[in-house]
Amino acid sequence: MIGAVFSRVLSLSITGSIIVVLTMLLKMLFKKKFSARWHYLIWFVLIIKLMMPIDIESPVSVMPNIDLESTPLSVTTDEGVTETPEPVMETKARPVKSLTYIHYIWFTIVVLIVTIKTILEGIFLRKQKIRKLELPMMDKLLSELKEELKIKGKVSLWLDKEDSVARVYGVLRPRIILTEKILYSSDESRLRYILLHELAHVKNHDILINMVRHLLMSLYFFNPIILLGLKQMAKDCELACDEAVLSRLTPNEQIGYGHTLISLINKKRPPNSLAMSLVKKKDIVRRLKMIQSYKKASKLSKVLSIVLASGFITTCLLVPQVSAEYQAPHKEFVFSLPEESVTVETPVEVLEESLEFIFPTETARITAPYGERLHPITKEKFFHKGIDIAAITGTDIYASEKGEVVYADWMSEYGKIIIIEHKDGYKTLYAHCSKLLVYEGDTVDKNQVIATVGNTGQTTGPHLHFEIRNDDEPVDPMTILK
Repeated sequence: MIGAVFSRVLSLSITGSIIVVLTMLLKMLFKKKFSARWHYLIWFVLIIKLMMPIDIESPVSVMPNIDLESTPLSVTTDEGVTETPEPVMETKARPVKSLTYIHYIWFTIVVLIVTIKTILEGIFLRKQKIRKLELPMMDKLLSELKEELKIKGKVSLWLDKEDSVARVYGVLRPRIILTEKILYSSDESRLRYILLHELAHVKNHDILINMVRHLLMSLYFFNPIILLGLKQMAKDCELACDEAVLSRLTPNEQIGYGHTLISLINKKRPPNSLAMSLVKKKDIVRRLKMIQSYKKASKLSKVLSIVLASGFITTCLLVPQVSAEYQAPHKEFVFSLPEESVTVETPVEVLEESLEFIFPTETARITAPYGERLHPITKEKFFHKGIDIAAITGTDIYASEKGEVVYADWMSEYGKIIIIEHKDGYKTLYAHCSKLLVYEGDTVDKNQVIATVGNTGQTTGPHLHFEIRNDDEPVDPMTILK
């Protein structure tokens, strides 16, 4: 389980790095064209991608279809399907699981990071010298601003004795924490600016998003590119909140809001990680520049930003689709041999009338037939011991004949694999599955759904590698399938 999660994290780490680079380029190209909120929201493509448990296919995608769940080097054939040397079908052998020790090390480090952050957060919260603020004037101002921003949930005000910055905590019951110095040295307009900013965080659920961001930073601690992107997202979040406040202020009030930010320079930041605050001098300067150049986005700019974001989401969140050029009905098949391939006829024993193997998928396209062929890179002949059937991830896989499941687990290049033993020494093998729906020792019927198509193991795209063997010797499935 941990190995599968780690392999998924490694795969997403690569595609996530590409998304970070593309996002940074987009932000540079449209730095002054689109709103600060757009520059913040575009990072959600990265957040969503890093949390996706499975890949979603699309004919339009620039993302590579990466699977790192096994270590042997794979080779892509001319038909776009990866070929690897197939191990002998040993039904009782243990699967060769790659990255055995690395994924345990990764898991241990992640647990340590999360544990340390949680402990430090708890220590800080317990040491805070805060008390609930009970001041009618502030309660009234808070209620007015909540109504203005259409926030219905409960938000409370608290007071901190430390000379720090205003901040907001809590997902279910947000707390806005002000300092005594801010409260007693600020006029009503400055307090309004501060509360507007913190309430903007509450309205946009930034506290929850910040927690997710920190969790992802823990999972992908080994990738500096992803860490850079997630940290930049936090900075853009503050700019987006500044913009949300500015949109509600007059030009003169916008100047006052800028002066409020200046007063935060060199203020002490809370030592915990989950507080929504950003007070480094260079960050404040960046926010002041945004305030100085702020203007409401035009309708054309909004339309262009939506179109560009939609295209970016489509191309980055999805992976290339393996399309079926031919949709074959159940128990029927179609395939074409590449011009340079060499067909090898394998003697097949005559089966009893009661043993008839059916095609393992309902609709499919054979992209790599059984037999000897030329290696696409070395141009040497190698033997493909089964057939590759292209299909969309999640497509049902059926038992080709009645039998007993003798293996249902991970096996090196095959990825998630099922081996079914039939009578007369025959076995069928179903490889690269996304889900296994039966267990070792189960008895399955012909045409029973046993798994779903995937791209686990060594493969560049979703497909089913299907083999039939007699006494552990490979047999051409096309001479047997009915």
